[in-house]
Amino acid sequence: MKAILMTLLLSMAPISEVRGGIPYAMSAGIPYPMHFLMPMFANMLVVPILLFMVKPLFSFLRRHHVFEKWISAYEKRASRKMDKYAAYKKWGLFLFVAIPLPTTGVYTGVVASILGGIKAREAMLPLLAGVLVASILTYMAASGLLGVFNFIFTK
Repeated sequence: MKAILMTLLLSMAPISEVRGGIPYAMSAGIPYPMHFLMPMFANMLVVPILLFMVKPLFSFLRRHHVFEKWISAYEKRASRKMDKYAAYKKWGLFLFVAIPLPTTGVYTGVVASILGGIKAREAMLPLLAGVLVASILTYMAASGLLGVFNFIFTK
């Protein structure tokens, strides 16, 4: 039960997302296909919540000077990262989330979609598809690494 809860929390957390949830689930002994599906769906669950909550939340927090600097810095970083993909709009958003690199997940993707003027309903599919592809790539990478470690250390 502890492994399942930790997998879900890692998969829904801003920094780790599926890049942390899938390898953790695999190493914790959660059986296939759950060690792939659980983190992916947990990360997908965050998408609609963020799409409809980030803009009002940022507006509310901007009223307090303590958060203004942090929000502006985060928006600037998201915008800078998304600049490479901006010409492609929705396809760019998909690629941005699909490539499982640090800080290119759903959280930054949602902020980038807002800054890019993509409506929440239009951003939903590219973000969800991006999570699917990021999950597959992360699973493939984690399977390969675990396979190499098993080969080296079990001989």
